[in-house]
Amino acid sequence: MKGKYRMKCIFCIVISLFILLVLQLNPGFILSIQIFMFQKPLEKYVIVFDGGSTGTRMHVYMFLSYSNGRITLEDEYVEKTKEYLTKLASEPKKVRTLNIPNQTLQWSTFNG
Repeated sequence: MKGKYRMKCIFCIVISLFILLVLQLNPGFILSIQIFMFQKPLEKYVIVFDGGSTGTRMHVYMFLSYSNGRITLEDEYVEKTKEYLTKLASEPKKVRTLNIPNQTLQWSTFNG
C-alpha cells in the first residue's frame, strides 16, 4: 500500500513538472488558455494614414478578436491635419514636420 501511494505522488510530481515546463517554454499558451476559458477578447488596433491633396487624416480602429475567430469593429477615431503629403513627395524627410498631434491618446477619449 505504501508503494502505491509513493508511485502516485511521484507521478503527480512528474506531471506537474511537465506542465510547468510546457508553460515556461510557450508563454503564449497561457494567454490562449485564458482566452478560451474566459472568452476574453483581445484588443487589436489598426492605424491608417490617409494622405490626400487637401490634408492628411489618421484613422485609428479598435477591433475585438474572439477565440472562435470572430472579429468585430468596436470603435474608430479620426484626426485630421491641413498638411498634405503630396507636396512633400520631393522631400520625404519633411513628413516628420507634419502637425499631427504628438500625444499619448487614450482609447477612452476616442469613444464618441
